[in-house]
Amino acid sequence: MILSGTYGFAQDQNQISVSLGIGQNSMLQDESLSNNTIHGEKFNSIELRYVHNFIKKFNRRKVWALETGIMYAKHEVVISEPANMELENIKIITVPTYIRYTFLKYYYVNGGLLFTMELDSNEHHNRSKQDGMGLGLGVGAEYHFGKNFLAFINPFIRQHNLIQFNALEYHDALTEYGIKFGLAYEF
Repeated sequence: MILSGTYGFAQDQNQISVSLGIGQNSMLQDESLSNNTIHGEKFNSIELRYVHNFIKKFNRRKVWALETGIMYAKHEVVISEPANMELENIKIITVPTYIRYTFLKYYYVNGGLLFTMELDSNEHHNRSKQDGMGLGLGVGAEYHFGKNFLAFINPFIRQHNLIQFNALEYHDALTEYGIKFGLAYEF
């Protein structure tokens, strides 16, 4: 009985999307362990995401979904040391594992774990790499057009590196406050 109900909802259970994100960033620091200050500037990102709807209720509308994918982001931060200031680009790859709850047909809340790896780290700045696990939370809206296409907007906050994979004597955690826009295809 359960299997037949699951197969009955097999259509439109998957979605693939591409999005661009922009926003501000900041760096949470343990300043007692570091002699520099890191000020966030801005970031931009591109993301490819897969969504699988696993529970449908309320007249067969999608309600609960699992989201995952891969995101590349480039962050600009200013590092102030006692002798100088320098602009640094922090490039990261993130794999989100989110749960999404859809309500009022077009709106959703999504959030969950982030697994992040920093690319091309400059180790000389007394700053920890952003290799670790974090959390993300967002709200969004989507507009369906055509049979299988939709556009969406998704404001979010993401906190990277809450749990470090390469623990050093100091711990910096990158925070993103942003918005992403994208297009998706349902199948």
